[in-house]
Amino acid sequence: MLTAPDSLMAKNYKARYFPTGNFLEAKLGNNPSFTWSSVFMTQGLIKSKALIRVGPSSSIKVFFNPWLPKRDNPKIETIPPLHLKNISVDSLKGADLLSWDIDLL
Repeated sequence: MLTAPDSLMAKNYKARYFPTGNFLEAKLGNNPSFTWSSVFMTQGLIKSKALIRVGPSSSIKVFFNPWLPKRDNPKIETIPPLHLKNISVDSLKGADLLSWDIDLL
């Protein structure tokens, strides 16, 4: 689901268990299948060990996803200002998409 989001299995789980988000944001839900319950049990381990790679058109949430390249603390710990609460990492990039927007930062 994380590495092959276009697979039939990933699309099926996404449609049923996390239609508006991704696996790392999914909830167990009501009346889950045995298979989904088993897959869902891995979520905590994946969240604690995985880092997200920032790429083009990324939807990584600046304040909620572990995207910083530090193994010991990959998340931003600052409380987000209300107007930036749901900002994504790709919106922090400059017009050339190769540098950071210093004015915004």
